[in-house]
Amino acid sequence: MQIIALGDNNLTGPIPNNNQSFNLPRLQRISLSRNNFVGKIPSRLASCQYLQVISLSNNSFADVVPIWLAQLPRLTVLSLGANHITGCIPAVISNLTHLTILDLSFSNLAGEVPKELGLMRELSYLYLGLNLLTGPIPPSLGNLSGMSFLGLGENSLFGLAPATLGNIQALKFLDLSQNHLEGGIDFLLSFLSSCTKLQFLWLVNNYFTGQLPDHVGNLSAQLLEFRAEYNKLTGGLPSSLSNLTSLYWISLSNNQLIRAIPESITELQNLALLDVSYNDISGPILTQISKLRNLQMLYLHGNRLAGSIPDSIGNLSMLEHVWLSRNQFNSTLPASLFHLDKVINLDLSNNFFSGPLPSDVGALKQVCIFDLSSTFWLEASRNHLGN
Repeated sequence: MQIIALGDNNLTGPIPNNNQSFNLPRLQRISLSRNNFVGKIPSRLASCQYLQVISLSNNSFADVVPIWLAQLPRLTVLSLGANHITGCIPAVISNLTHLTILDLSFSNLAGEVPKELGLMRELSYLYLGLNLLTGPIPPSLGNLSGMSFLGLGENSLFGLAPATLGNIQALKFLDLSQNHLEGGIDFLLSFLSSCTKLQFLWLVNNYFTGQLPDHVGNLSAQLLEFRAEYNKLTGGLPSSLSNLTSLYWISLSNNQLIRAIPESITELQNLALLDVSYNDISGPILTQISKLRNLQMLYLHGNRLAGSIPDSIGNLSMLEHVWLSRNQFNSTLPASLFHLDKVINLDLSNNFFSGPLPSDVGALKQVCIFDLSSTFWLEASRNHLGN
């Protein structure tokens, strides 16, 4: 037997692991992912010297990362994620120099990320997210120049993100979210600008500080998602963001941004989500916002935006979620806002609107949430609502 493929079933119980029932000297591939297997990872796999793929993810194996894995010289894929794996990542695993995929995510691994992983020069996918890992990100990971996916999110990593990450020219996905990383955002974005294939940059929920620099526009032209919410960023959105023409997701909520949203942001024709909520941004909503024809989610709540909601917002025919609450808007509401027939959530609460509520509110045919609470209206509006 060369291949065992039993993934995506409801198989249960342990894997046989004795000399009589497990004698597979020619086995090249074992795939048991997305089942309900329990017990330890079968040590008899160590005798399968032709093994190239071990895929055991999404089960209930309870074990450590076995050091006998280092005895499998042909292994190219090792996927143990989403099990009950504990202990540390053994440095000896770096002996697997032909490994291209290493997934140890969604487990209970502790300790530091071994610097020896930087010796695995053929790695293209490294996922260590959702564990209990601590310590700094080893600079040696920058040696993995062919890696396209690096997931370190949801751990307890601390310190600075090493500049050597900028050496990973093939990098497409970088997730450093939900750690304790610190340092200036300008430094981080500076060395990442050399990652010309980067598409997803997730820096959520860390301690990054400083202003978003103008050279943010030097990031990869292929960048699709830029997420840095829940940090300590100051200043505002740099006008150079308009250089990143592929962007469809900008999320910078829960920071300390203060400057008005630059007009250049309206050049991002592919933008589907703009979230700068819970900052301290002032100024108006740009009249030119109507140029963002693909915008589906607009989250501006929890700022100091003032003035009027531009009538041009009615041209954003793709809008589904509009959150403008907890600002200082103080004008009448444009009738065009109620002609957005795809809107599901519309929150205008906690503002200072005046004048009557437009008569064609009923045009919001799909709305699930329509919040006007704690909003100051003139008597004409109260009468229209039957107050």
